[in-house]
Amino acid sequence: MRDGPLRPEDGAGWYDYVPGKRDAIPSTLVEDMIAKHREELGVKPRKISDDEIVHRLVYALVNEGAKIVDEGIALRASDIDMVYLTGYGFPLHRGGPMCYADTVGLYNVTATMKRFAQNPADDASFWQPRRCSPSWRPKARASAERIAMNARAASRECKTAPPTTGA
Repeated sequence: MRDGPLRPEDGAGWYDYVPGKRDAIPSTLVEDMIAKHREELGVKPRKISDDEIVHRLVYALVNEGAKIVDEGIALRASDIDMVYLTGYGFPLHRGGPMCYADTVGLYNVTATMKRFAQNPADDASFWQPRRCSPSWRPKARASAERIAMNARAASRECKTAPPTTGA
């Protein structure tokens, strides 16, 4: 095993690279390192569905967003959605993480998070649902839909606007 970080420039990293090609080939060295570490921790590999991956990523955002609204850092859930739609590239058709949670249903979101918390290999405290201010739920979906509609319109305007010339 070589010392130092594995880098694409060296033909190594998460993937191996063959000189002159851009194809990413899964690194057997990295796979072996992961398998060894997993074995040391006693973790058994398992298949994770696409839905579970999405839920783990988005519900973490939702939980943190609820905390931010509850603490008064953001006024509304739509403020959280606006940040994700315009600043982080969250898919416009989803309306933001808070709107997504409202669409899925808060009961389903919290039930899934509680199920994640019961996994002994997970951080149970991370998945404890935050207390949600009741003021955000009814407004979240309509606000996020308006935000998404405005963002799409702004995107169309940017693409169709004539170029400006500096004077």
